[in-house]
Amino acid sequence: MIYSTFMDLKEWLLSYGLNESETKVYLSILENPNIKVADIQRQTHIVRTTLYHNISLLKAKGLISESKTNNVSVYKTTGTNSFKSEIEHRIKNEKKSLLSLIELEKDLNNNKQNKLHGSYIERFEGTNAVKQSIENAFRCDNKSWLIIAPVDNFLMGCSKKYQSYYLSEKKRRNIRSRTLWDPTKEINNPTLKDLFFRAPKKLPEEYRDNFKSLFIIYDNTTLIIDSYEQKTAHAIYNNDSTTILKLMFNSMWEIAEDY
Repeated sequence: MIYSTFMDLKEWLLSYGLNESETKVYLSILENPNIKVADIQRQTHIVRTTLYHNISLLKAKGLISESKTNNVSVYKTTGTNSFKSEIEHRIKNEKKSLLSLIELEKDLNNNKQNKLHGSYIERFEGTNAVKQSIENAFRCDNKSWLIIAPVDNFLMGCSKKYQSYYLSEKKRRNIRSRTLWDPTKEINNPTLKDLFFRAPKKLPEEYRDNFKSLFIIYDNTTLIIDSYEQKTAHAIYNNDSTTILKLMFNSMWEIAEDY
């Protein structure tokens, strides 16, 4: 083999994805078909354990084959077809990735357009993510929330520390709310602070036990927080749907019983 060609092949193998040790082993086997491990080690100066590991990797990639001569393992390369097949496979996968990226780009562009027009849905998954959705609600522009709170809601599953933080943060940001609660013993006698900041009413009887998620409606957004066990939430940013939900809330509010 011509030296410059050998060096070109070494660079090509490295660019193909073989590491330095794999490349040395492959070239040693290429130049000496049916070579033994001891001879590969003598030529490459790679420690035995690393050498066996590299041989295993090259076999797994289909680049070398193993056979027995006098009950001793010998190795030879499998030819260029293995490289061609792998490269064709990579090209096929890259094309798939490119098509997926094009579709993703379309989705991202559509999402951007939706955001520009004030209409999109955001999903939150996990306890911290759901709490982040509440943080977003804290930053509302109109400092006003409409809340529908079932008995078994996300906040009831949170620690007392977070519940205290939730109430104090609402107060700190001067957020006033109107709240429709599913009646429970714990909230049959709300405090003056509750009456001022949360303005609770009892959810009308015909609607009780029908709400399984906590609803927080603010600005042009409807935040739907599932139970603590589910740990998911969805924020719907849409003027039309939020306006309809506000009208529905107001209808329930008019017939709701005061505490």
